[in-house]
Amino acid sequence: MSSEAELVARLNALPNKPFSRRVVRVFAFVFLFEFADITTFSVTAPALQMDIGLSLGQVAHITSATFAGMFVGACAAGALSRRCGRLRTIRWFLVCFSLGSVGSALSYDEASMLSSRLVTGAGLAALTVSAITYIAETVPMRRRVQVQATITGLGLLGVPLVAVFALGVVPLAPWGWRLVFVLGALGLVGLVGLCRVPESPVWLLSRGHEARARNVVSLLEAETTSLTGQPPPDLAEPGPVASGKVSVASLFQRGYALRTTVLWSVWFLQTIAVYGFSAFVPVLLVARGVTLVGSLGYTLAIAFGAAPGAFLARPLAAWCGHTRAVWMSCLLAGASGIVFGLAINPVTTAVSGFLITLFSMSFVSLFYSYTPGSYPTELRSLGTGLAYGIGRLANIIGPFLIIGIFYSVGYFAVYAFVSGCWVACAALIWRYASDHLRRPSGLAAEAPAHQRAD
Repeated sequence: MSSEAELVARLNALPNKPFSRRVVRVFAFVFLFEFADITTFSVTAPALQMDIGLSLGQVAHITSATFAGMFVGACAAGALSRRCGRLRTIRWFLVCFSLGSVGSALSYDEASMLSSRLVTGAGLAALTVSAITYIAETVPMRRRVQVQATITGLGLLGVPLVAVFALGVVPLAPWGWRLVFVLGALGLVGLVGLCRVPESPVWLLSRGHEARARNVVSLLEAETTSLTGQPPPDLAEPGPVASGKVSVASLFQRGYALRTTVLWSVWFLQTIAVYGFSAFVPVLLVARGVTLVGSLGYTLAIAFGAAPGAFLARPLAAWCGHTRAVWMSCLLAGASGIVFGLAINPVTTAVSGFLITLFSMSFVSLFYSYTPGSYPTELRSLGTGLAYGIGRLANIIGPFLIIGIFYSVGYFAVYAFVSGCWVACAALIWRYASDHLRRPSGLAAEAPAHQRAD
């Protein structure tokens, strides 16, 4: 048994709930501010249009800049977290995100807001990629979906939090929108919690720090022994471990080409679907004749579906399997999008919007653990970073597609397009599972039956 296989097996054998809870507390706080940013710009966009004179086209430019930053951040995180460490990368980009939020609060025109959102986007994406990679490498296998769903669910409470905060402060004064961005900068407090979790032992070993890696695992085993009075459990059977030189070409070598192609395609489509809905709901409702306060009210009702959606991921995966739960959540989000586009009364609009958010965030939670679990250690951060980055790169053009569809075809066509993206995601994942994931590798191979492809 190789050293890495042994460490992975020791981590997977631990019933280490205290460590898992610590990871949940630390990363849920960080994700709270990260996910809040999903709503921050969308709820402030109508006020920005009024206060500093932004047009709908300029809103699209700024939204695209955010995703350009996300692409850069995700790609950078894939390389940096492999070279410098998962936790160190997380800390660096938490600072980057927070500084970008401060810059957004101080913006006075399109250029200053665009540059600030570019920095914010880079921090957001790099933080996400490094965090989900860290969780995949440190949390025992049987608790991975549960922990990721809990972190995502608690983090998504930031979505209604920002919506409530914006509803309270944006109408108070023309500059009220600035306070919403100041809220995002408070994520810096998360640096304190990040000092309480160890570096990934799997990463340490991959960089030749075997003694430090074994020390981390031994400390976790000692923590379990002190709490339970039982010695560390016997080693579980390890999954395969990859090693050697890594490049982008490695993601398309035999056994990974189809996997990488499908993951990139799904991240591309789901990002357009998620942000095409959440980022443009307020401005499109206003353009349709809803008042500014009314659009914020709808946004608040819709935002309340975010956290329950993430928590739904765990029972959904336990009921029908991880892969099936992923594509089912896509189909349900797509169906809800059609209803939202056709809705002509407040109740149907609010309920269907709530359901879109519910099922799309369930998908996000599932896919956050699904993507890094598709690659072995050496490819994990690079594969996850590029897949995440491809999605964000796609959404540089997404805002222009949404605005173009709205002006040329109409309101309903926007949500028909979003729903089509969700259906395409479901089809790709279903086909991928049918053709390829019956022979998984990496962390996917380690997963218990309810997390494997069906």
